[in-house]
Amino acid sequence: MVMGAPAATELGIRVDRLEALFQETSFVPTRPHLDPGPALDHLMRRVNLRKCAPGTPVRVHLASEPITPMLQSTADTAVKVFSERRVQELRATVRAMRHAGRRALFLSLCFLVAAVALSLTLTHFEPLPAPYNDLFGEALVVAGWVLLWRPMELLFYEWIEPWRDARNYERLAQLPLELVPDDRSLASRTTRAV
Repeated sequence: MVMGAPAATELGIRVDRLEALFQETSFVPTRPHLDPGPALDHLMRRVNLRKCAPGTPVRVHLASEPITPMLQSTADTAVKVFSERRVQELRATVRAMRHAGRRALFLSLCFLVAAVALSLTLTHFEPLPAPYNDLFGEALVVAGWVLLWRPMELLFYEWIEPWRDARNYERLAQLPLELVPDDRSLASRTTRAV
């Protein structure tokens, strides 16, 4: 019997302030490996929430804010609201992609039908010398098939990532959130104070 990867027992992220979980960050030249965006988005990209055990806590290590019950309550509510909004945005993105895919598919199929009809017309009536009729007829059919590529991508592949992200945000909203002081920042403050 083959076992999968063990379920995560803790999810953690370090931020200076609670707002950093939700705010867009800018590009930092000294840390080019970090993508701009909210810290929760980074957590979503890093962790597969399907593999987390139910009730796995999300620990937010805060560097500069004292942790109070009010801040904990605010953080819980904010993460749930942020997650719900991201789910709505991502689902709207999926719907838009599917709509664009259906529209592009219709237009591409119309072009393909016209290209095949024109190719058959060129083959049947031979208005040009034979090699040119074949060349233009085949080129039109190939162009029709190539135009089907993008609609197929939209309908079969591109919507999967935003759909998966929406599911992860739904899972995130269900996980308990714990605010904890950042040990590294506390150790550096103690060292500086001595």
